[in-house]
Amino acid sequence: MGARNFHIDLTDLSACGVYFVSREDIDTLATDAGQDDFNVHHVDLAGCRDRGVFARRLASGLSLPDSYGDDWPTLVNYLKDMDGLPSRGHIVLITHADAWRSVDPEGMDDILDTLEETAAIWAGEGVAFFVFLPDTAQETDALAAHG
Repeated sequence: MGARNFHIDLTDLSACGVYFVSREDIDTLATDAGQDDFNVHHVDLAGCRDRGVFARRLASGLSLPDSYGDDWPTLVNYLKDMDGLPSRGHIVLITHADAWRSVDPEGMDDILDTLEETAAIWAGEGVAFFVFLPDTAQETDALAAHG
């Protein structure tokens, strides 16, 4: 998906899913989500290189009990059942995913596919669920500029 001039209607349930956007777009989306009374969840993947660390970081970002971060399948089942996260909508903002993607692109793609499925399930229940990640090339350029 294009990262420049990105706009999405967060109330459009048919648009729920996983998107790659610019870092600036992530900041804008966080503001928009707050205005729409959605829960905004920040997940920082700095140093993440596997599914286990991702599960812990996602569980933490969603403010779930610690036990959900120990096992990816348990976390996925929890997310798909929608139990315990009542809201009009959830926006998951993931940053620093490029290190993991470079080490395990297939694993990262599997996770994103699962999150895409989760978004569809939530949308079917009338709850918006979006996941936004910075476009890998843009995030790498931004890190180099600040490094």
